[in-house]
Formats: sequence, C-alpha cells, structure tokens
Amino acid sequence: MTAIDNARTYAWGDWWIGIMRSFLSGGAAAFLTGTGGALVGVPSGQVWKLMGINFVLMGLYRMGEFLTLHGAPDKVQENLNVAEGKAKEAVAAVQEAQKAATPIDKQ
Repeated sequence: MTAIDNARTYAWGDWWIGIMRSFLSGGAAAFLTGTGGALVGVPSGQVWKLMGINFVLMGLYRMGEFLTLHGAPDKVQENLNVAEGKAKEAVAAVQEAQKAATPIDKQ
C-alpha cells in the first residue's frame, strides 16, 4: 500500500468543509464588531477595513480551534459511509427476496 492509496481512505472532503465552515463562522462573528456599535465614531471607510481585518483574524482563530480538535481527516467516517452503503444494499436485497418468495396461504 502506498502513501497515496492510504491517503485516499480518509474523508478529505468532510475535513475541508469543516475547515471552511469554521473559518466562515469566525468571520461572520467579526461583522458584529462593526454592526454592534463597537466602532462608533470611526469613519465608514475604516469600519469596513477593520471589519475585513477582524473577519480574517477571527476566521483564522476559529479555523485553528477546528484544527486543534480535528488535526487530520477522519478515517472512521469513510468506513461508516462504506458500511451505510452496504447496509442499504442488504436491505434492498432482502426486500427483493421477499417479493420473489411465494406467499404461504394461511390456514
């Protein structure tokens, strides 16, 4: 097994979505800086610059929190997805077998 084959077994998509969500969550919280009255008296052009800077900094902070908890993608999730697919196949096979079975007359 090569390193590339091993890397394919991890849930990279879920991990990247978690990184993006955490960054956007932190960035969205930064907009409260400008809209919550914390920057009263600052010219509007500078408010947007400060909000943009806060967006990036808070986004990076929240992304750092996420990466602290989830330093690498989860391999278990990939296994759960495979198991879910096989379980659905099994349910479909059982239902198909039930349809094909001849009904027994009740006496």
